[in-house]
Amino acid sequence: MYLYAAYNAAPKDLAGGPDEQEWYSLLRAEPLIRGLELSFNAAVHPSGPEALAALLDPRWENVVTTIPGTIAGVARDSGYGLASASEPGRAAALDHVRALRRDVAALVSAGRPVIAVELHSAPTGGSVERLTESLTEIASWDWGSTAVLVEHADALVPEHPPVKGWMRLEGEIAAVSAASAATGRRLGHTVNWGRSAIESASASGALDHIRALGASLRGLMISGASPLATARSTPWEDSHLALDTFEPESLLTADAVRAALDAVGELDYLGVKVGRAADATTLAGRLAPGLGTLHALDELVRARA
Repeated sequence: MYLYAAYNAAPKDLAGGPDEQEWYSLLRAEPLIRGLELSFNAAVHPSGPEALAALLDPRWENVVTTIPGTIAGVARDSGYGLASASEPGRAAALDHVRALRRDVAALVSAGRPVIAVELHSAPTGGSVERLTESLTEIASWDWGSTAVLVEHADALVPEHPPVKGWMRLEGEIAAVSAASAATGRRLGHTVNWGRSAIESASASGALDHIRALGASLRGLMISGASPLATARSTPWEDSHLALDTFEPESLLTADAVRAALDAVGELDYLGVKVGRAADATTLAGRLAPGLGTLHALDELVRARA
């Protein structure tokens, strides 16, 4: 069973809206879903974590990502982020993670497990030392059994303009290793296939990152990218394309997924993150490319067993 980042395909007004019950009913009906990658901006749900808990399958094991809140924070203040040399910017990012921890604790208390949180190395120009300080402080908080992971976004590289342009992987590895040693808590990493492809402008990016991380890689999200414009994205946009079977311009092929699966070791989670279909007119239509990719991933995993 797999993690599924359904929020990326959801209508913007889903939370608390008339379609919310149907949306989660569709997700609960999919037997391949082990849990959801949940989005954290200011909260996991505008009506509070208890409202979200009521929608989640109690059997699910979920992950919460700070990427929406991190992107919003950087948009407000270019010095925002856990790796920032600006103390106000770094303090704001730490406050964001404190709020995340409170919501995670509430979900767990409501019987909705959260196996990991995904943090990020914003902003552009961040330092390993500041990221280490932030991760060391965060790892000292009580997270229960929830793992603290750094999700790699595309880094600032000289070859082409970035989408996010945050820290290079080797810097994140150094910060995670130092924070783990300082606190005695095993931090780790997670990779999104498409974001690594965007960084390298090639299908080899994710494979390179997976190999570089080795046993410290705890999660892998299958998500595509393309050098071409598609029905719902510009070239190299971080729009989470499906497998090429569903979006032909995508670099995410069955062979690419097989190569990634061959390179990973034991993971805490494996999942899919795909945006809505460009022509979707129904909730099921929005989910179709992602669930199609999820089933294709399952077939590839089963074929390797």
